[in-house]
Amino acid sequence: MAKKKEELSISENPKYLYQLTQKYMLGYVKERGTKEDRIWYAKLGIENQIPITRAGKTFDVLDIKTVREKFADRFFDYLLDNSKKNTKKESYVDQLKKLLEEAEAE
Repeated sequence: MAKKKEELSISENPKYLYQLTQKYMLGYVKERGTKEDRIWYAKLGIENQIPITRAGKTFDVLDIKTVREKFADRFFDYLLDNSKKNTKKESYVDQLKKLLEEAEAE
């Protein structure tokens, strides 16, 4: 059975971009944000809606990726630094290719 990811409380700062959930961002702006922050976040959410069609019905949902990046840019810029450093782990195939190259070079 998969474990449920723990949600951050508003008093905690996120370590990863995925921790910026809709619930966290809204709570953060309500509790810690200024009036300008609240206005900015409300406009951000309204402007970043994408249409989704399910079962023949079309409705708008939040473009979470865009909102997360803009929210992190404003409040937690260190999260964007980490995600843009290209810190992606090597795949297993990449590791095998590297091993082969090293072995052939000997």
